[in-house]
Amino acid sequence: MELTEENFNQKLDEMVAKYLPEGKTLRMNGIQYTKMEKNKKDLRDFPLSSIAKINFIMKQIPKHYQKHSPLGKKYWNTQSSYASKHYLSDMIRKEFADVDNYCSNGEFIFAMWLLDYEMKPCEDDNDYHWAKNAIFNCSHRDLTKITCECGFQYTKSCRRQHDNSKRHNLIMTAMHLKDTDTEFGDYVEEAIKRLS
Repeated sequence: MELTEENFNQKLDEMVAKYLPEGKTLRMNGIQYTKMEKNKKDLRDFPLSSIAKINFIMKQIPKHYQKHSPLGKKYWNTQSSYASKHYLSDMIRKEFADVDNYCSNGEFIFAMWLLDYEMKPCEDDNDYHWAKNAIFNCSHRDLTKITCECGFQYTKSCRRQHDNSKRHNLIMTAMHLKDTDTEFGDYVEEAIKRLS
């Protein structure tokens, strides 16, 4: 899924409706009350440069953040979205050296939503002045480890143990079924999401 100038507002409205309670919206600096909105600008106050940055961020996030299963215990990322986005800041600065190369909190949250990372429910409070961070059900990948095709990581010395694990075999079987059996494709897609 790629964002364009034509579908940006529509996707943003869909994501806000899906993930945020009524009365809150997403802006460049994070989750805010809609009462803070003064003028509705094009792209809901995101600049045009956000489109390319969010598309780039969406390619980088799966390499750096491991989703946790929504079925089991939730291991919420202990860092806020504002802290988490800094892991991608250097890459964004190199990629967008000639334009606005700052990764905002809102751009990071929007990219996580588009990739279907589960967000901790947004709690209601009376703070009208500060942008709010999002917390996602994920953790930072250990970049010293190898990422398997199944989506999980292992150390070089543990490859055999990983390949023989039940989780790895279930996901690989589901992926194989998805490729070969169109009748159960949707069911298998959901199974892969739940297993990974």
